[in-house]
Amino acid sequence: MFAYVLASRRIYVACRRVPSPLLSAASSTVSAATASSSSSTPSSSSGHAATFTGALPLTSACSEVSPSNSWFSVIFRLFHTSGTSSVPASPPSLTDTVSSISAMVKEPHQEFTRPFVAAIDQGTQSTRCFLLDSERRIVSSHQVPVQLFHKGSGKIEQDPQALVSSVMECVQEAVQKAQSLPGLQDLDPALDIKCLGLANQRETLVVWNRHTGEPLYNAIVWMDSRNDELCDELVEKYGSRDVFRDKVGLPIHPYFTATKLMWLMRNSTTIANAIDAGDAICGTVDSWIIWNLTKGSSHVTDVTNASRTLLLNLHTLQWDEEVCRELGVPLSLLPRVCSSSTPKDLGVVRQGPLHGVPITGCVGDQQAALIGQRCFRRAETKSTYGTGCFMLMNTGAVPVPSTHGLLTTVGYRFDLPGGRTDTSPPALPAAEAFSSSAASTSSASVSASSSSSSSSSSSSSSSSSSSSSSAHSASSSSTEPLVAYALEGAVNVAGVGLSWLTDQMGMLDSVLDIDEVAGSVPHTRGMYLVPAFEGLYAPRWRPDARGTAVGMTLRTTKAHFCRALLDGIALQCKEVVDAMLEDVRQASAGDGDDQEEKKITLPQLLVDGGLSKSNVLLQIQAHALNTRVARPENTESTVMGAAYAAGVAIGMYDPPTAPQVAQTTTDFHPLGEDQDEKRREWLRGWNKAVERSLDWHE
Repeated sequence: MFAYVLASRRIYVACRRVPSPLLSAASSTVSAATASSSSSTPSSSSGHAATFTGALPLTSACSEVSPSNSWFSVIFRLFHTSGTSSVPASPPSLTDTVSSISAMVKEPHQEFTRPFVAAIDQGTQSTRCFLLDSERRIVSSHQVPVQLFHKGSGKIEQDPQALVSSVMECVQEAVQKAQSLPGLQDLDPALDIKCLGLANQRETLVVWNRHTGEPLYNAIVWMDSRNDELCDELVEKYGSRDVFRDKVGLPIHPYFTATKLMWLMRNSTTIANAIDAGDAICGTVDSWIIWNLTKGSSHVTDVTNASRTLLLNLHTLQWDEEVCRELGVPLSLLPRVCSSSTPKDLGVVRQGPLHGVPITGCVGDQQAALIGQRCFRRAETKSTYGTGCFMLMNTGAVPVPSTHGLLTTVGYRFDLPGGRTDTSPPALPAAEAFSSSAASTSSASVSASSSSSSSSSSSSSSSSSSSSSSAHSASSSSTEPLVAYALEGAVNVAGVGLSWLTDQMGMLDSVLDIDEVAGSVPHTRGMYLVPAFEGLYAPRWRPDARGTAVGMTLRTTKAHFCRALLDGIALQCKEVVDAMLEDVRQASAGDGDDQEEKKITLPQLLVDGGLSKSNVLLQIQAHALNTRVARPENTESTVMGAAYAAGVAIGMYDPPTAPQVAQTTTDFHPLGEDQDEKRREWLRGWNKAVERSLDWHE
């Protein structure tokens, strides 16, 4: 007992010296030391990967989620959690725990190396700012919640000024927290912070006055569906939702920014008059934030955000004049399109503690997670498990059209400093033939016509936004762009399903209990739960589906019910992966190489998000996919992607074309070939259950 008290005292004293960014890591280690031995034995471990199949609590972020009545809003803002997710194969001894914490406790001036990168993550539910050092380690952070206004009839808005205020507050607090650390009191943001990266909620629209900077309407949030009837009119007019898909990669849908803008142009006299007078400009949240950070000197967006508007031509990476004309969107409203990582095109901060710091990275949040997970080679895929689940697969240098209900989008575009002088790492063997023009690299330069804008257009102003489409192209005269495309699919129920089990069904005392309860049984005894509470998203796209539970008997318990929900999440994700693979196989078959088509498989699935803390879910996911699932030690993928995009632009971090340092991951493996027949039976049962869930809602 004395030894335990003494060790506890040593842990307490040590933790008093730990900088706040390390506290969550220390807490995870202590929790592992005091946890029960209910964790199951790892199947294998190699390299930097720790394999683990036991129970690990979810982060508390999951408990903040509640279901919504809108079938769009069920895939609410994805969770982002701090700390590490590395789990030891077995609980360490108390002595080992103290040693581990002592090893982490270093003086900050030894732990962090200057210069620093600032990264902003502006999301639907909160805004965050992080400072990272030259080794991509988190120095400090701050988070501020942001408010959503639900106005009925599918209308969901935010205050644009409140978004800007949250950004400024987060930056101020993150810098002050860093300056309070021993050894960093002399931190000068103007000298020590070399660049700023931004990740943001996508598709959300802001319209404002180009002269005063005042918003002309509240921000129309990405999940807002007030434009549903307008989209139906367009589908009736053109005879198909996919009339523009070959160019822009997207169907006509309320989700995307252009149809939100069309609704405002029809229904807001203020906006219609401002457009007629030439006073209005618009953009997604990244454009709005950068406009304010630069005090109106930069009206820009990046290719990833632009690719979610329904207006960007995926082949030229410019606004498509024909589509804009068809939808009645004036080019003069739109921001100039830049690369996701560029040394000078995005602007310079002109206010606050980051005054004078260049903005060199800008990425939509899901693409930022793709970058943060280092998915730089074809077939590399990430899945973010939050309220819902977003999956992106890098498809290489040429956009892959989807015939299986997925979205084709831009993964990233990097302007490499000094031109592209080295080559991309070789593609994974399973993905060598995604397209005929994707030869030996995972990314390629776009055509000269889309990268020919002069350096004189690198600093945008309010007047430059009204220039011709050639001024909207993304480029920098001293760099050569590296472009990759992606396929994207969304599952609308993940973490929100756990909130339903907790708040509505009473089967969990807390969402944090999911692994303990669901992991207490090895299977569901033949029960299936299809969590189609507000319809099914990709790849089925069935808004008429509703939540359905089948296969229950008198022996079914709440543990089986909870595990069935995790099964349902994992099996929907498997459907998205299957659709991705079918699309890329079709693209390969179009190149006439049947042998390469057969070789295309998923090498592994990289995961992040709050719900990725569930070991039970990830083990089920690995079994469903019959492939490895890898959770990185640092699950802050969105922030890491924004910081990386910014740092690469100034040469602070190695480019994606350089060999990447292997991430430390916790790996989950499928159950083995002897389980193949049971897996096939499980999947057949799932498909039967899904059929039962259809045609419930008109």
